[in-house]
Amino acid sequence: QEGVQRNRTMRFLHYNVYCGQGCKVDPRKDKLAKFGQWLQSQDVDVVGLTECNNWDKLQFEEIAQSWNFPHMIFFPVKSGYHLAMLSKYPIEKFDDSIGQAPFYHGLLHVKIAGIHVLALHSSPENSLERETESIAIAEITSGKTHSVFQDELLLVMGDFNNVSPIDKHLHDAHNVIGLMREVRGGKLVKRHMVDGALNYNPIELLLDAGLTEIYPTTCDTLNIANSPTHEFTYPTKLRPDQSDDPKLRIDLIFANKALLDSYRITTQVRRGEVEDTLSDHYPILTTILARS
Repeated sequence: QEGVQRNRTMRFLHYNVYCGQGCKVDPRKDKLAKFGQWLQSQDVDVVGLTECNNWDKLQFEEIAQSWNFPHMIFFPVKSGYHLAMLSKYPIEKFDDSIGQAPFYHGLLHVKIAGIHVLALHSSPENSLERETESIAIAEITSGKTHSVFQDELLLVMGDFNNVSPIDKHLHDAHNVIGLMREVRGGKLVKRHMVDGALNYNPIELLLDAGLTEIYPTTCDTLNIANSPTHEFTYPTKLRPDQSDDPKLRIDLIFANKALLDSYRITTQVRRGEVEDTLSDHYPILTTILARS
């Protein structure tokens, strides 16, 4: 595994697939056909999925193999919004206890090709719950509760359901606070705001813990404050009730210092006609290339 990681580019995909691609209500294998075709066209090595509702009822291991991913971990969580990890390379899975409380939709910890991966789906309820989750992640990744991460390579990816302080200039420019108060009866206010302001604390806690957010390279990463590009991951065009929602980047990628010191890491939000209606989130592709 270590040799694979050292000698080639690795491509990781994170995707919130929205209620199991319709399987939350009526689980059927044929509902995954369009997603499977799309995924096979992406040429990725590792896939972290959230909202795999009821996929455990579909013999999902066989489905993953038909998509050319011989290795798979399905991680059931109490909420029913299960996590999954697909890989071209063997997966080492770690203690399930990491994936329980306080994590609303779970936290999956695996190691693939020498890289530890934490995949998660944070609380959709409110940002204070996400602060609690971030504190737990910080304790895990810093080695306070799990010494396995000391001096190890680490990638953290998922649907954080939270805005990032890196995008504050965009939130101000696009009047995101005002839009949140207007759309869907103010539902997004409870989800993202505290005392009348966007709550960036859940992400700032991770940055303070030594993780670095990998910003999409389609923006001007050297001058983010003046970048006109808004690399949002939510919403897509799937749900008409979300059409007026503010565009938010809530699916995020982080790396620790050990990984950044050894590898070049880039991310890209994948948007196109298919992705517009495949889920209510856009996927993120992360490319990891060894430094020469």
